[in-house]
Amino acid sequence: MKAIRIVHLVAIALILSVMAASTLRSTPHPSPALTVNAAGDPVFIGAGDIGRCPQNDEGKYISEGTKAEATAELVASLLPTDPDMGVVFVAGDNAYQEGTAQQYAECYDPTWGRFKNRTRPVPGNHEFIRTGRPKSKWYGVDYYAYFGKSAGKKYEGYYSYDLGEWHIIALNSELQDTEKFKHMTKQLNWLRKDLKNNERRCTLAYWHRPVFSSGEHGLKQKPIQGIEQELQELWRLLDEAGVDVVVNGHDHNYERFNSQDANRKPDPNGMVEFVVGTGGETLRDKEIPPSKRRNSAAFNKFTWGVLKLTLHPDSYDYEFVPVASEQNQPMFRERSSSPVPCVE
Repeated sequence: MKAIRIVHLVAIALILSVMAASTLRSTPHPSPALTVNAAGDPVFIGAGDIGRCPQNDEGKYISEGTKAEATAELVASLLPTDPDMGVVFVAGDNAYQEGTAQQYAECYDPTWGRFKNRTRPVPGNHEFIRTGRPKSKWYGVDYYAYFGKSAGKKYEGYYSYDLGEWHIIALNSELQDTEKFKHMTKQLNWLRKDLKNNERRCTLAYWHRPVFSSGEHGLKQKPIQGIEQELQELWRLLDEAGVDVVVNGHDHNYERFNSQDANRKPDPNGMVEFVVGTGGETLRDKEIPPSKRRNSAAFNKFTWGVLKLTLHPDSYDYEFVPVASEQNQPMFRERSSSPVPCVE
């Protein structure tokens, strides 16, 4: 009887595995609703500003003992083994200083590269640094070469996919309009189409540069100008379409904002923004004084760690999981006390 019972259980498991729908797939347009498999709800986990490694006398980058290695170990401990149940995001500035092939190979790959086949990246400004690089290496050539099709169309870098019941949009904050080429305009037009075709209740978008921040770059952007001003229009489109969550990097700290609109006004139907530039690069001390912050619900500049979002069919849980702190500061950690509902 025991042997029969075991065979019966194995048969049930095989049937369930065949019936379970894949919850992660790249798609230019939304797909029909998917059923989350029996393992639970999927997670979206990662950070930005990651791969900082020292060089030895021979010029080789050494990843052992770095904060990037520590946060990678943390991701490994939190990521579900089922590839359909977890995506790793990287929010730009993934390999310092210039995002070169060597920096990706010797600093990023030995750390966060272990999740490469489950990573959905976006680029940061350090992937596009031109100083000291031949022109043939501008425009994130090595970034696109490393991540391949996972990074979206080469030199565009924006794409969308579905994870569980959620629609996820990856955007490129480094695109700008010029007299000849309207790179950001093209992305905005693509985004309008993607949002129009999205029938999911819950949606998340992520890119590198935050429109709103209480960290160093937020301190500089008063009033909002430059690339961030163009990104404000992107925020407006997302907000009007009922997007729920925005995730960014760029500022080397952790921050969570209460829901707000594109003008930074509190709005219960607005978007909740997370800034999580805590993946391994040196943290930054500069910040907007607490008394002058608007809608900022949590802020920490002393702790490295990752953001873990658990994506339920009509809500989400958030958790900032720490791995190390500096300046003898206690490690910061926060998590939602109950699921946060998606915008109606």
